[in-house]
Amino acid sequence: MMLMLPTVAAFASLVAGAEAWTQLAAGNYLESGSISSTLRWQSSGFLASGGCTSSWGIKKCYSLKLGGVGTNLQSTTATDYNSKLKTLSAAPTTQEGWENLAAADDDNLEAYFNAFPAAYSSNFADVKLMARQVVQNCSSGGGNGTEPPPPPSPRQRIEFLSWPGAAAGQTWKYTWKTRYGTTSTGDNFNHIWQILRRDACGGASVTMDLRQGQVQIRDNVKPCGSNNICASTPVSNWFNKVVVHTMIIRYGIRGSINYSAVESGKPKVSLIKYSRLGDVGASASLKAGMYRASVTGVAPASVWIGDWTATRTN
Repeated sequence: MMLMLPTVAAFASLVAGAEAWTQLAAGNYLESGSISSTLRWQSSGFLASGGCTSSWGIKKCYSLKLGGVGTNLQSTTATDYNSKLKTLSAAPTTQEGWENLAAADDDNLEAYFNAFPAAYSSNFADVKLMARQVVQNCSSGGGNGTEPPPPPSPRQRIEFLSWPGAAAGQTWKYTWKTRYGTTSTGDNFNHIWQILRRDACGGASVTMDLRQGQVQIRDNVKPCGSNNICASTPVSNWFNKVVVHTMIIRYGIRGSINYSAVESGKPKVSLIKYSRLGDVGASASLKAGMYRASVTGVAPASVWIGDWTATRTN
């Protein structure tokens, strides 16, 4: 039996004085949509525009809500989801049609490269450079530079993603704000953000997770130590605070990442930061929100996110 999310009115009551709501996704199955030409969303949970209090200082705000274990699964009602994908994929004849299909399913690279054929050629050139430099060889499985293949576990997802994927050599600066309510932090993946690549490696190259009572940054291309925790901060520094994120990414083999987060109103005090040089991935999107395994012990989660900017700097 599928458990439904609270109504919009009930969710709104979590935040006194919240602004008006406009529902985007009900949480019955994975849905997707477009906010602008550079920002899209995917949601298997409840998603609405609005819902922030004015004192938070998030002007363009979205509200995200996931239930506990077994609810809001991105495959809960597979018939509905597959039916939607079938409708989207019914012989798309335009770039918009292919884009809508690709944005609804991260794994559908055929649709993505039909929408952006030039990206396929540039990725191929980048992979050849990868082989020459012997940085990693994803296709042969050596040092795959990404997450392991997703296990057949149930999972929940509400994420915003930059669009389209950035090509190798491009540099982008992203900024956004979040407020995470208190929730569980177990041993399983629980992404706050991820850099999703659509090249020969595929998957997430770098992630930020809520795990083991911490906010952790993990690097799947250049792992950090035995536990691959490249940077961390206690969740007490994160939950119920407005956090301002800044991310600068140069995509491709000769790439880089420079990320920092500060509490709103305290710009000189870093909560967590991470930077490195090297492969980040190509045809890649920055995704932010909640993406987690739905396992025993997972508690409901509420997040408010907004004021997203994406600026290409080269």
